[in-house]
Amino acid sequence: MLPGPKQVEDAYLGTDGLLTGDPKSLHPAYIIDSSTCDPGTSRKLALAATNVQLHPDAMSGSLRATPAVIDAPVSGGVPGAQNATLTFMVRQELCKKADCIQDNYNQAVDE
Repeated sequence: MLPGPKQVEDAYLGTDGLLTGDPKSLHPAYIIDSSTCDPGTSRKLALAATNVQLHPDAMSGSLRATPAVIDAPVSGGVPGAQNATLTFMVRQELCKKADCIQDNYNQAVDE
């Protein structure tokens, strides 16, 4: 989670960004953005991801050749993070595709 659009763009689209580095090294099938960003930044990220090829190891079980960008705002702040009670806001069909949201971040998911 990053605090805002500038940090997100630097992390993903900057000189050494995740989406601007060597495409042979890109492993994540999903890029989950849980920062506080405007919709334009999320769209810019999603568009940039369509120009990146996944590493073959990341494609097992996936029909995608590019990473999927999921905009998943979070609520709960520092206390939520400390108590593992953050709430991620994600469309249900995306959440089912990216089980990593539940498996790696939350203890429980309301469906």
